[in-house]
Amino acid sequence: MECARTLYRRKATLLWIAFFGIIAATLFSVAQPRTYQSQASIQIQGINENFLNLRDVYPTAAPSADNAVYVQTQAEMLQQDALIQQVVKKLRLEERPEYRSAPSLWDRFRPGSGSMPMPAARTAAEEVKKNLQILASRGSSIIRIVSQARDPQLAADLANTLALTFIEQGIEARQHSAQQTFASLSRDLEELRKKVVKSQSDLGSYGRGQGGVLGTSGAHKSTTGSLRSNWVRPYDALQREADGNRQFYESLSRRADEADVASTVRQSNIRLVGPAQPATRPYKPNVPLNLLLGMLGGLAVAIAYVMLQEQTNSALRAPGDAGAYLTLPELGAIPRAETRRSGALGFLGARNGKSHVERASLEQPSSDVSESFRATLASILSASHNGDHPHVLLVTSSRPGEGKTTVVSNLGVALAEIGNKVLLIDGDMRRPQLHKVFDQVNSWGLSDVLREKNAIEELPLEALVKKTAVPRLSLLPSGTGTDNIFSLLCSGRMARLLPRFRQEFDYVLVDAPPCLEFADARIMARYGERLLLVVRADYTDRKTAQAAVRRLQLDGIPVMGVIFNYWDPTHSDEYGYARYHQDLV
Repeated sequence: MECARTLYRRKATLLWIAFFGIIAATLFSVAQPRTYQSQASIQIQGINENFLNLRDVYPTAAPSADNAVYVQTQAEMLQQDALIQQVVKKLRLEERPEYRSAPSLWDRFRPGSGSMPMPAARTAAEEVKKNLQILASRGSSIIRIVSQARDPQLAADLANTLALTFIEQGIEARQHSAQQTFASLSRDLEELRKKVVKSQSDLGSYGRGQGGVLGTSGAHKSTTGSLRSNWVRPYDALQREADGNRQFYESLSRRADEADVASTVRQSNIRLVGPAQPATRPYKPNVPLNLLLGMLGGLAVAIAYVMLQEQTNSALRAPGDAGAYLTLPELGAIPRAETRRSGALGFLGARNGKSHVERASLEQPSSDVSESFRATLASILSASHNGDHPHVLLVTSSRPGEGKTTVVSNLGVALAEIGNKVLLIDGDMRRPQLHKVFDQVNSWGLSDVLREKNAIEELPLEALVKKTAVPRLSLLPSGTGTDNIFSLLCSGRMARLLPRFRQEFDYVLVDAPPCLEFADARIMARYGERLLLVVRADYTDRKTAQAAVRRLQLDGIPVMGVIFNYWDPTHSDEYGYARYHQDLV
């Protein structure tokens, strides 16, 4: 919940960094070259081995198209360098500048960088492979060829050419295999033909020779029978050998004829089922995606930056922080004045129409800022020391810009409103402001009184202070500039001046310079009764405020409490008075 409050409070930072993330994504998209994508689809089919009785022609068995391993193997073959280099040559990609990669810085300086450069065709093939995807569909025999190029037509040509080249390569491989089979069988047929001729010749020669012998011995039957029996057995053996050789020759001749036919048939089991078409819009850059990523990346960086800053930020941020870290009573929390609406919450000064929050209690008594000063005044009046209220209060801060002049002027007006006679002293003789707040000239003031030779008690009150337009409220400006401020404050006249004013007025409020930068506040505080320390939300560092408190305590100066100034109530769920006041209006 606290993180959500922090992010809401720093929403402007989040939006700005997210906006810059979108700007960066836009510039990246503009600088990125346009890339187009096309896709071709091929189908791996089974081969009909019964076509022309070609089953026994090829030495290897054809796998089934239903085999997932076979389909994946075909997908791997589509990515072979030799095949892609053929596509490069057909499309003459080596002549295109986008397919000529310049050597990297590492390639230029690494050992052996002076070797021969890579051939242009190989370089182009490597670039093609970077922009090529071969996707084998699960559970089907379809392989998708996805190519990317800067030209939409070239992207389509790449996918289609690769598919057709792969198909042609498969056809040529089968034809080459059949040609090898035919050549091998042709050599075997020649040897077998010679063997058949020889066996036939041997059979004829044996038949003619043995037949003459049988003819000359025909008169002797017993002899003839014996000779015929001896002739028939070898003759039958020669006959069987001749028949076997002839049959084997005829079978092998048929296989050779089939291989010869197969070498001329353009048979392929790969079909281009989805030719690639030129893309109508770029695939990259994806501008909507880049903008979304830029915005999300910007938000992530912004959140990390804000949370890191919040963790390392040691400034006092919310009411209660000042009291907790400084171990002092927090007498009040003054909200930031909203200047967006000049009618209800904008404070117009008496001159030049500028917003003057220093006059809030006077010009906008019903505003939330005025109510906060009244609540702070109630805390001051409620605090007592030995049953007595402090009447001489010195207001300071640890560093400039924390709003001590605003606190002094508004507390003075609030005290005067309830019937008190109040004197405001501008003790900041280096950067005086109170005379501007109440439209007074600064020709006479504190520095002049401290330089005056006459005794403090002899000076008339009318000569010392000036009445303002606010009833019962008087002002002692800082006076004319001087370089010896320290000596004036230590001269002893300041010690007599404040007691006199204590007798003349109900309350005396002194606007002192920052206590860490100058010694003025510490010197003047010796003559006052109590000191109020003003801190500013999201501005005053904890360590700086603690150093100021330690310095004052070491000097023995009684610090009455701290006033938390310029905080934004809309960023807190604990303090919602601003919203409450708006609801009343």
